Amino acid sequence: MQRINKERATAKKLALQQVINMKKPLFYLLWLSTLYTAKAQSFVWELGNNLTAYQYTQANGEVINYFKKGTGGHLQIGMEFAMLDTANLQAKALLGLKPNLRNRADFFTRNPLLARAASMLYTDVNLSYNQWNAVGDTQNIPINYSTNFVGVIAGIGPKIPLYAGFSLSVKGKCALQKLMQGTQQLNNNYLDLMTFEQFTPIQWMLGYQVELSKKVNSKIQGFVNYQYLTSANAAKAGESHLIFKPQTLSMGIKIAP
Repeated sequence: MQRINKERATAKKLALQQVINMKKPLFYLLWLSTLYTAKAQSFVWELGNNLTAYQYTQANGEVINYFKKGTGGHLQIGMEFAMLDTANLQAKALLGLKPNLRNRADFFTRNPLLARAASMLYTDVNLSYNQWNAVGDTQNIPINYSTNFVGVIAGIGPKIPLYAGFSLSVKGKCALQKLMQGTQQLNNNYLDLMTFEQFTPIQWMLGYQVELSKKVNSKIQGFVNYQYLTSANAAKAGESHLIFKPQTLSMGIKIAP
């Protein structure tokens, strides 16, 4: 009887060792996927210049056309990360760490092209500072608008690998911006824009961004991008309405933690 129990115990140990050996590759896959996810997340710093157009409509519907585009600074910090790491998802499902992910993992396994496309989808969240300035003249009197906006901006879109470490990304963008300080210079007079109802509301912005990045090493990327935004605040009937249309050219770096 003792011999039979001993043989059973030995058989159980062998079976357990086989299971462990079978899951070792999956464990290494999960570990590598976790490292990949950490590398995919990046802190982003960028510096650039805004070229902003004002579109002002009076309460009677007349569009004012004496505004000219003005330049101003742009500063932004944030984080970019992969929306979905399909390799990590599949590894977790196979190891049984998250059983509720098995259906999703099976779906991407059956659709490898869709899995690759999902892995190229990135999003970003940023804090931004912008000067959306404009100039103009009316009846030969010069006008100058100087503003300082602060807010958040987020985006989502695909990042496509190109060649020699270059990547191209196109993202849809949305932003919330609030005027912190601003002045209107009319001839030799200065007015506080915080008292102008066209400037004080929170600006809801929509637009897009095109970016070209170059991997310097496993941790650092350099990039240049072009961004276009426009105010999306709804105009109220019978009231004047101001639309900001900034175009931004920036350069910066991304550093993986």
